[in-house]
Parts: sequence; structure tokens; C-alpha cells
Amino acid sequence: MPQGVGPHGSAIRPWSSGKINTRGGSRRSVFTNLIAIVSAAIVSGIASIGASAQSTRVEHPINSVREIRASLRGCWISPEMSVPPQVTVRLSLRRNGEILGQPLISYENPHISEADRAALHAAVAAALARCTPLPISDALGGIIAGRPIHVKLGEGWRRKNGAPTVPPER
Repeated sequence: MPQGVGPHGSAIRPWSSGKINTRGGSRRSVFTNLIAIVSAAIVSGIASIGASAQSTRVEHPINSVREIRASLRGCWISPEMSVPPQVTVRLSLRRNGEILGQPLISYENPHISEADRAALHAAVAAALARCTPLPISDALGGIIAGRPIHVKLGEGWRRKNGAPTVPPER
């Protein structure tokens, strides 16, 4: 797999203004290093991903955006981090459930280390590789094709009233 390329030839790119990082290097050079770390993590875990991919896929057609989000959350495996991982991914799907273009990480935990950030990006890429293509119904495929969908992955997300956004597993 080429460096910086996610599942199905798409790259995962973090949201960045391209400004100079206060820690000495430019964001571009830090991002280049992150791509190398994430790519190495993905390549090393590719064998285990293939084995578990069949068990995590939904067999019935998905009929709503809520079910798409639930399917992607079902494929999420939280990385070991010093803080609970939180990430929002924006992606678009084709009619057949494949990822269209490049997924974008629009939010991630603020103030995390570069190692945690790399682990978070690798976990997102692995979750997308495990779940896609999604079995989307023909009706939903025609509605959502090419339109962006935001998916919150991770732990600790709360609604305004204090209830968790993802129901606890039973």
C-alpha cells in the first residue's frame, strides 16, 4: 500500500491550516512523519484485519445514515492512548458503499502526543478498511452517493443533556 493511502486507494488527511507548529517544525513535516508511522502500523496489522473483516460486516442492506454510523462504530477498535480517543471523520460513499474520495479527520482529541495521534489515525484507517464497502440498499445509495457523512468514533462523547451519544454495549 503506498504511503499515506487508506482503504480503497483513499488517503486519510487531518484537518490542518498548514501553519507553522510551535514545537519547531512545520505541520507539513510533522504530517509527513505521521503518514510514515500510520502506514507502517496499517501494513503490520493488515493480516489480522483481513481475518476479522468478514465477522464485522453487516449482512443485511443498510437503509439509513444512522445505520451507516452504527456499522462504522461497530468496526472501531479503540487504540491504547493516554486519554479516551475521540475523532470525527467526514467521508462520502458511492452507491455501492465504497468510500468516495479521501476521508477527512475533522476533529480529534486536542493536546495529544504525536504517538497517540498516529495511533488514532491508524485506528480510523483500520476501521474503514474493515467495514467498507458497506452493504447499502439501492434506495439509500441513490440518496447519499457523494454526500458527506460525519461519524464520531471513540469514547466520551456527550450530548448537551449529558447522555452519551453512543449507547453502552450490553
